[in-house]
Amino acid sequence: MRWLLLVGLGLLTYGGWKYWEKDSSVGADDDNSAAFESVDSPDDPSTRESDSRDIPVPDASEEASLRQQIAGTKSPNGDEARQKLIRLLQSKRDAAATSEARQLLTEMIQGDGNRAPWAASLSFRNFEEGEARIERARAIVGMGDRAAAYVDALEALADDEAKSTTDSRQLRAWELYSKAYFAQTDEDDENNRRMRIRKKLDPIVKRIVLSPRHTSAFPIYKVKSGDSLDAIARKHKTTVATIQLVNRLPGTVIHPKQTLKILSGTVSIEVDKSEFRLDVRIGDKYLYSSPVGLGKDGGTPLGEFTIRTKMEQPTWFKRGVGEVEYGDPENPLGERWLGFEETQEYSGYGIHGTDQPDTIGTESSAGCVRMRNEDVIGLYPLIPRGTRVIIRE
Repeated sequence: MRWLLLVGLGLLTYGGWKYWEKDSSVGADDDNSAAFESVDSPDDPSTRESDSRDIPVPDASEEASLRQQIAGTKSPNGDEARQKLIRLLQSKRDAAATSEARQLLTEMIQGDGNRAPWAASLSFRNFEEGEARIERARAIVGMGDRAAAYVDALEALADDEAKSTTDSRQLRAWELYSKAYFAQTDEDDENNRRMRIRKKLDPIVKRIVLSPRHTSAFPIYKVKSGDSLDAIARKHKTTVATIQLVNRLPGTVIHPKQTLKILSGTVSIEVDKSEFRLDVRIGDKYLYSSPVGLGKDGGTPLGEFTIRTKMEQPTWFKRGVGEVEYGDPENPLGERWLGFEETQEYSGYGIHGTDQPDTIGTESSAGCVRMRNEDVIGLYPLIPRGTRVIIRE
């Protein structure tokens, strides 16, 4: 029944034709999957096993057979043939084909079979616009993170919220974009998706999170007589540098009745080795991201670690040599060092800067996670001691 609720959200609208018409600019010799973006076609609605690119465009000679297979049937019976016929109609790229494809998609959604998620996803991605698209997105997100087109729906809702400059809607956009950014998918273009969402997230974070702007997301602390930034930071489990950064404080001097925005929430770091990417969360939301370099021959260890030490302009302690001072060409640590607590298996690992920016995105370090100096300087004030770091393949 849930799919029946979706049918009235604009599938057979003028907007559907406009989306198809826009796609018709792709040449007839182009890959026919261009007009129908990646969509799920699971045998089980709770899984994502294939998308439109896995459904080859049938030969025109098969059209009569496909029509015969669906003649007199009611979805979900005959949905496999409907799916193939939709791909064939896509390749025709004309108004009549568009109209028939929309009708077939409607039948599949109403049939609520195993391929109904595929049909709903396709209609959302390629047919709907305006308020109908937003309503469809809300319905998809309401079905949970296993729903077809879930991540696309999150991004569509976030885009809608981000149109407004009000703090409440900007905060909602931050939340939705963060969910879309951190969602795990098997899509081939996942890296591009995250890059696109980062470009939307960073201005929001800069405007309403890493700024003195007072919002409902973070508490405001009124300075009392005898307070110090260090004491306030320890009380709220943050860092002096974070308080200074957010509140644009030039130094450590504060005065009674001064108000300070506090970034409350647990900060954590995730390093994705396959993407050469470091992400920072505050709670479950996006805070910061940077490309990284990793250890030679897969030398950066996997697992969970904890930030134990922090150093600005760090000295490097080289095994068998001793101290190598900051500024020495032999010191590879750059401008900042965030050292991991030793474990039974590993010691001497951490996150640091580098004066060799061309090594970012490569496996070239001795095993540590390295960042461009400007990036590690940006990261450093956000990370309290005790921050959890997860490194995954």
